[in-house]
Amino acid sequence: MDLLQLLDIDRERLPRGTEETIAYCEERWDVCGRPAEPRCLARFLDEALRSCAGKGLRYPKVLLLRLKQLQRAHWAARGTAGDSRS
Repeated sequence: MDLLQLLDIDRERLPRGTEETIAYCEERWDVCGRPAEPRCLARFLDEALRSCAGKGLRYPKVLLLRLKQLQRAHWAARGTAGDSRS
């Protein structure tokens, strides 16, 4: 499973120009031990998006949406604690 699958994001629907950012985030996610638990994933996304902004990388809004959903406990990645989806 890759980061976009974990976040339930369709790679085909991502905006053009965000490929470099996605690759960067996926590489960081792998290096960070592939966090999947909601709090760890939210912390990872927050740090990754701040890093992208600092590097001038454009990130898709869906990453920020997932971060906010995780922080508010409105969404959880498949197979993780707090996952209320069937």
